[in-house]
Amino acid sequence: MARMPTGSVTRKSPREIALMRRAGRLVAEVLALVESELRPGVTAAELDAAAERHILASGGTPSFKGYRLDRDSPPFPGSTAARWSPGGRARTPHEMSKPTPPAEITPPSSASKAATPPIGKP
Repeated sequence: MARMPTGSVTRKSPREIALMRRAGRLVAEVLALVESELRPGVTAAELDAAAERHILASGGTPSFKGYRLDRDSPPFPGSTAARWSPGGRARTPHEMSKPTPPAEITPPSSASKAATPPIGKP
């Protein structure tokens, strides 16, 4: 595959745009799901599992899961890149997570979004 020059724009077909839109909608759905599940005491693993179930049920693929930086690095374990305070649990309404659910729709079109929703009422 030829490399595109830096700063170039690739024109997308209507089909490719539709796939990009579908991937973006799926990511928006996953963010809404994760935000609805946020509460003190929830674990990043619980939110990750809910996100993965939704991505797979919607015909997508969690893009981060199993990703390797190189052949010697371990595969990424989660479907989202959620970050938590030490201990892995949200303890107070003021602790934040940064769920970044990526989703890939086949043929390949992917989308991801980072968000920082509060846990509980600020």
